[in-house]
Amino acid sequence: AGTQFFSRLDELERHPNRDREMLELQYYCLALGFRGKYRVPGRAGDRSLNAVRVAAARFLRNADAEDAPLSPNWKGVIASDEPQRFIVPIWVMGLAAVVIAAAVYIGLSMGLSSQAVELSALVRTLPPPQRGDITRAAPKPDAP
Repeated sequence: AGTQFFSRLDELERHPNRDREMLELQYYCLALGFRGKYRVPGRAGDRSLNAVRVAAARFLRNADAEDAPLSPNWKGVIASDEPQRFIVPIWVMGLAAVVIAAAVYIGLSMGLSSQAVELSALVRTLPPPQRGDITRAAPKPDAP
């Protein structure tokens, strides 16, 4: 099928308007990776296959279709530019959030630190605990 494919492709390239759909199908086969007789080791097969693929694409390209307008009766709408959604860039908002979070963290940390100092001073004023005595009852003598 490899040699027949390329002989049909050569025939279609000589008469591209005869069977344009078949030429397009064969181009898609080449574009999707069909190699056929050009499946040889080395770069020579790749270069030859690429040349065949480019030639098929050239025959498929229609000069009239490229210059034709998409719609012959379209009219553009004159609209004022839409206002910008965000006046401040997003990265500035992110940076502000990080700065606010850091300020809150530092403020809470300082408040907790001052409370810890007060609590530490209060603990130091407490009297030391008295040592508790452990008393054990003497075992009862065994009955005779």
